[in-house]
This record gives sequence, C-alpha cells and structure tokens, in this order.
Amino acid sequence: MTAFERLAVYRRLVESNKACVPPFSFGECKDGRVCDEVLEGWKHAREATRLRGGRSIYVHVPFCRERRCSFCMYSSSVDYNEIDLKRYRDRILREFGAWQEMFSEPIRNFYVGGGTPSVYSASQLAVLLSPFSRLEVEPLGERTCEMSPSTATTDHIAAIAKCGFNRISLGVQSFDPKVTRAVNREFSEKAHVRQLCEYARALSFVDVNLDFMLGLPFVAEDNLRDAVQAVRECGALSASFYYWRQATVPRRRLEWELAIVCDEMDKCGWEFVSGAQNTEHHLFFSPERRKDTFRFVTSSNCIDNEQVIGLGTHAHGFRPSISYSCDSENTYKMWCMSQEMQLKMAAANILYHHDNVIDKRSFASAFGLEFSDLFRDEISALHGMNMVEEDETEFRLVCKDNIESIAAQKFFWDASYLKRQYGVG
Repeated sequence: MTAFERLAVYRRLVESNKACVPPFSFGECKDGRVCDEVLEGWKHAREATRLRGGRSIYVHVPFCRERRCSFCMYSSSVDYNEIDLKRYRDRILREFGAWQEMFSEPIRNFYVGGGTPSVYSASQLAVLLSPFSRLEVEPLGERTCEMSPSTATTDHIAAIAKCGFNRISLGVQSFDPKVTRAVNREFSEKAHVRQLCEYARALSFVDVNLDFMLGLPFVAEDNLRDAVQAVRECGALSASFYYWRQATVPRRRLEWELAIVCDEMDKCGWEFVSGAQNTEHHLFFSPERRKDTFRFVTSSNCIDNEQVIGLGTHAHGFRPSISYSCDSENTYKMWCMSQEMQLKMAAANILYHHDNVIDKRSFASAFGLEFSDLFRDEISALHGMNMVEEDETEFRLVCKDNIESIAAQKFFWDASYLKRQYGVG
C-alpha cells in the first residue's frame, strides 16, 4: 500500500468510524466485572510509577435525552428507559468497588462526562456519585461533572455539590438555534444557562465552564462575538472553545474563528490559559477565576506519565504500558503494549494534543530516542505528500483540514493496533 493509499484509508476511517460512534442499545445488560488481568496490570503500574505522574478517574454516562449531535464522537444512546438507567448506575458502582484499592493515595482529577450525566434525575445522580465523594483529590485537582443545559437543572447542581464537586462544565456549543439545528443539538436558552451559572457560583463552585464548538455550520463572525458576550452575561468563570474534529472546513477557517474569539476575550480581560499547543481545546479564564486552583488534566499524557482509570461503557483506561476498554456488553478488553508500540502511540497522541507539533528535544528527553531516527519511514512517506515541515528542533504536520490531520497522525500508530481496531494497517 502506497503512502497515498494509506492516507486515503485513514481519512475514510476518520470520516466513518471516528466521525460518529454508532448508537447502541443495551439489550440484556450483563453483570460487568473487571477482569483480573486488568487489575493486576494496574497494581503493577501503581508500584512502577509511584514516584511519577498521577492517576485520574473518568466515568462515562452513555445517554442523551432525545438525539445525538452530529459532531459527537463519543459513545451514547437515546434508546434506553428508566430500568436501563438504574442498571447502568449499579454497574458503575460495582466497577468502582473493584477499583477501590487503587485509590489509597490522592487522585489528580475526577471527571464525569458522557453523553450527559444530567439525563439522570437529581436524586438518581446523587446515588451514582455519592460513593465517589470518599475519594481524596489532590489540592489542585478537580471534581468535574459535565451537563447539557437542555437537561440540567439547579437541583442537579445542588446534588453534585453535595457529592463534593467543585467544577461544572455546561455544553452550550452555540447560542444560535440555526447552528444547533444544523448539528442535531437541543437548543439552550441563554436565560436558563445564566440561571445555572449563577446557582453554581452561589454554591461556591470554584469553576463554572461553558463549552463552545468552532467550525460548526452557519457560524459567522457575529456568532462568535455574541458567544463571548454571552459567556460574560451568563457569569461563567471559564470558557472552552473546541475545534470540531471532523470539520471539513479548511484549517485556516478554524484558526480564523479562534482568532476572533481570542480578540474578543482579550478585550474583556479574559486570560488565554491553554490551547496554543493543543489542537482542539482552547481554554480561557475570567479575571474573577482563581488561577491556582486546578491542574486542568483529564486525560492520559504520554510525556508526563499521566494515568486514567475509565469506568463505564466504552470508557478507556491508560497507563504507560497497558490500555483497556469496556464494551457495551461489559466485556473488558486489554492489550499490553511493547516498547515500540508505546512509542508509536505516544507520537500519535503528542501530535493530536499539541497542534500537530513534536518538539524533538522533549521527545528524546522523555523516551531516550531520537524522533527522526525512530520514525524515519513514516516521516519520509509524509514528506512525499508535502505534509511535513521540520528543522533540527521541531516536527510539524501540515494539513488542509482536521480530518486530514487526524488521518496523517495514524501514520505513527502501531500497525497491529490499526489492524485489530479497524482491520487495516
């Protein structure tokens, strides 16, 4: 397979498999059990990395109320009932019990996302999350719960506050109903979002975040300026602007949208906290928000040896040499990574999370190997398609849009992983 053919295959993967995780039905939900092999691997990881890195927990709630947004890549279902919600809640609590011994030391972050956890009633959500309140979180860590404003109420916010949460993230995406209709998302009225933000702040949440998406259909300059104004009017303490990963709009369009947001935020005195080296997440802090509160870490980090324990359907867990996931039938799957596979996955992840750039000196310092020597064939193939710029210190992928960007990153994935996951490689 030529480099051009490989790129075409990987692009199709992004547009199909990665563009939207197929909805699923729980059917007859089996009792989930964390397999001994996964637990033993994590016990070994705990001892091997006791002096480095940190552990975080991610809990996935795979339900949305009535529809799936067309931009969503995550596992979620609209085909469920109250029995399914209770069954899934009980399953998460069983999984948490199996992992209990891993949390004798403080964790870095605790993050609950979806789907949207607010499909549960406030009382049901409290039952799900209250056992996690026993977890000790590092002083600069976070306890975050995502919610869709279309399903969230002040009762939900009160419930998670009682469970020790100190951060809430509301997925607005756009305050323009024309835009939300185009991506099959329920529209959220600004007044309701403002009510939720004000209530969370009254309960002393340290951070109240609003999420927006860049690259959506029908977005004009006025939409972006209005979004920034709405963030301030709603009383949010931070705002996150994400690139739509499957956006077919040119990369320069996404950068143009972000530049407008940055300009408006700067005029308002908001600080651009992260995103200069991150391909999808651009975070801004209000002048009112404390700057010393959180390490904003909710996913694994190859360089810093971050580890994530994922609980729930299609949640993934990572440590330096083991990755696992649990499917909708509660079957845990784990694969051990050779050193070569770890390095290949690390390269792809660094490119994904750092705006398609690899600092060669940082890579060599972290892994003891030269990036250009390790990936000579992959780099040569990408050079042949004029998709690389590099010098002695930096390697950069040059892509016309985000789909091509993610496709090019797959040149650094381990071939056996691609074959196992997607049947190609």
